[in-house]
Amino acid sequence: MRRGEDLRQHDAFVAYSSTVSDEATSIIDSRAVSGTATPGAIILPLTATARECGAALATNIVGLGALVGIAGLVSERSLRKALVARVALELLALNTQALTAGLRIAAHVTV
Repeated sequence: MRRGEDLRQHDAFVAYSSTVSDEATSIIDSRAVSGTATPGAIILPLTATARECGAALATNIVGLGALVGIAGLVSERSLRKALVARVALELLALNTQALTAGLRIAAHVTV
């Protein structure tokens, strides 16, 4: 990401973080909010992890894996089936790796 994009993410976080309930859990990319503490915020290296998988483009899938791993919204099996059904074949390996990485990050989070 370029520095300008980092600033926009940080600005958005600052602008909207006060509207989130203190009882809510937020999963936030560490690249966007370095040094910022917010109640209920779980700050994770989403972009860095996606890059380790091969492309920052997969940041959203890393985040989805982390969200599901932390909140248990759906089963991992259902999530993987949805990924296979929705992602283009040429991006499936990258996105599967990113999903696995997000789930792995979540395994280390205590809520």
